[in-house]
Amino acid sequence: REISRTSWTRGSPGSTRTAILDESARLYDLDDAEAFAAQQPLCRLIAPEENAAAIAFLASPRSSAITGAEVPVDGGFVL
Repeated sequence: REISRTSWTRGSPGSTRTAILDESARLYDLDDAEAFAAQQPLCRLIAPEENAAAIAFLASPRSSAITGAEVPVDGGFVL
C-alpha cells in the first residue's frame, strides 16, 4: 500500500567552509576558521562541494529507497 508519493529526506550541513565562518569563529574567541576546524571531529571543515554532493545524491533517482531520513553532512559531529 502506498502511503505517500513524496519522499521527504533532508541533508543537514555541519560546519562548512564559507566566508562568514571566519566571523563566526571570532564570536567563540577563535582566531579564524582554521582554529574552529581544529575543534571539529574530523579536524577540518566541510567543503561546500561535499554538502552539494550529498544533496545531489538525495535529489537523484539513486536515493529512491531513502525516505524520511535526515542525512548529516557534518564530519562526525552527530554520531
